[in-house]
Amino acid sequence: MPARSETSSVTASNLTLRLLTLHVAAVGAALLLAVGPFLLTSDPSIRAAGVASGLLVSVLLVLMSLPAVLRPSNRIRRQLAAFPDDPEAVWDPQPVNGRTSVEAGWNRLVAAARNWHLLTQLERQIGESLDGAAGNVHSQALDALKEGVAITDSDNLLLAVNSAFASLCVCEHECEQSSFKGRPIEECLPDDVDLGQFRAVSRPVTIDVDQLVDGEIRHMQIARRPRLNESGQIEGHVWTLRDMTQQHLAEEAREQFVASATHELRTPLASIRAYAETLATSENIDREQQKRFFNTIQSEASRLGRFIDDLLDVSRMQAGSLSLDCHETDIARLITETVEKIRPTMDQKQQTFDVELPSKLPHLNIDKGKISAALVNLLGNASKYTPDGGRISFRVVTSGQNLEFTVTDTGIGIAPEELSQVFERFFRSDDDRVHEVSGSGLGLTLTQEIARLHGGDVLADSQLNKGSTFRLVLPLTTGV
Repeated sequence: MPARSETSSVTASNLTLRLLTLHVAAVGAALLLAVGPFLLTSDPSIRAAGVASGLLVSVLLVLMSLPAVLRPSNRIRRQLAAFPDDPEAVWDPQPVNGRTSVEAGWNRLVAAARNWHLLTQLERQIGESLDGAAGNVHSQALDALKEGVAITDSDNLLLAVNSAFASLCVCEHECEQSSFKGRPIEECLPDDVDLGQFRAVSRPVTIDVDQLVDGEIRHMQIARRPRLNESGQIEGHVWTLRDMTQQHLAEEAREQFVASATHELRTPLASIRAYAETLATSENIDREQQKRFFNTIQSEASRLGRFIDDLLDVSRMQAGSLSLDCHETDIARLITETVEKIRPTMDQKQQTFDVELPSKLPHLNIDKGKISAALVNLLGNASKYTPDGGRISFRVVTSGQNLEFTVTDTGIGIAPEELSQVFERFFRSDDDRVHEVSGSGLGLTLTQEIARLHGGDVLADSQLNKGSTFRLVLPLTTGV
């Protein structure tokens, strides 16, 4: 049986030969197409000249393109030749540029090798930590892991656990680390875990389970790996518990984002396309209709622009780079400008709009544009989710050391179980009346973030079918 290095060399040679064969075959096909017309002519001199020219061009093509063809192959061949004979040695292959199946297959192999290397490193680190579990340094390192780790003997009795395992376990006994020693592992695992899934095999096993904790679903991943003695016999197992709840929530949020973004982008684009096609193809459109169509296109384009701005703000917020440009601002003037922006929307729905202001308002050192956008969002939501003819009030008061902007409506309201979620990204109520109104689910998230950047907050109160109240609170201590 050939050594690993010899096998790698043979594989690399076969790879190079295959690439050369494919390249030469491609050039030969091109040559045949090029000289074909000359071969059909009856003039021997023209036929000979055409064949000679085709051969010369083909040779030049082969020589000029050969380095580019062989470069990925040479890189793969060199890396295969460097494949270590020692199974414990680290092999760090690098991806290559190319579009053929060979390069694509090699790059997939590289990705798999790197993942395997990372898993091996993690296994080695856990193993090293377990070997020195009796010492303080190794015990502290084991406790520093966010994954729960437990060691059991051949009878599945616990020998040691780290602090993460103790905190992740839900059992009837006390949860001090020292109290776990000697207990069966099944007492510390979720009730839905069937140890038969683990006893049936001696290889590493990983399962996912859902656990109900304090009325909420917690997604857990449980893994078991055999622990071998010097002679290679299984003398116990190493168990790891991972709380995958946040990962599941992140995946759900990503799916919700894709659905929301797709809807928010597709709807205005469809309107813009429909009106633009009508304007381009119809000849009997009077001037008033044209103006309406142009206004609709402009409105939908503005809606797209606002949604993209919201996405950019969310990205900055997630990256921690959403910043403020604060200046001394006349709050009375800010409120007047905000009311002028939103009043036409309410007039269109024949809604009663009450504004209540104190006789004197302070000047604050704030980001005027962002605070204005936050107030427009709160007032806009009140108008959107309040039926025609409803009432909306906007009240500004100073309370203690805070300046409060309160928006109250007589709209559809928010269910109690959904009230705590209204500030989450892309959240939209399951109420059918909400889905009839366009929205991205980003406005309240950004409004709350803007308030917190100013040292304030946004508070919500609502009753289903009666209305909602949102309060934007800013500290007066930022005043100038």
